Amino acid sequence: MAVAAGGLDRVFPAANADLAAEIKGNGLIISEQPMGTAPTRQRVADRNRIIAALAGVTCVVEARTRSTALNTAHHAETLGRQVAAVPGSVYSANSAGCHRILRENGAFLVSDAEDVAEVLAD
Repeated sequence: MAVAAGGLDRVFPAANADLAAEIKGNGLIISEQPMGTAPTRQRVADRNRIIAALAGVTCVVEARTRSTALNTAHHAETLGRQVAAVPGSVYSANSAGCHRILRENGAFLVSDAEDVAEVLAD
């Protein structure tokens, strides 16, 4: 399943055309945007609300301090969903957001899919 930030006729990024075709063939792509609508930064943020609502656990793997992944985690918290994060190097800017939600928001620290399944089961 995938949630598109634009219309269903707009694959973004275009390099994901093969992946989109595979999902359409074997799964489901949804969007709240009408056909022909281009994805924008705001629509990506809006889409994250839907992703958070559909997921039992939102797991952030890499996130800078300002990222759409953290936006999704915020929506999940607002909806009362579980949030998990995979920590990375304390020296990496790509891990700073994960460390912040672990420290400040009480996200579950996870390392693999089994850990995420355990959070989901709680």
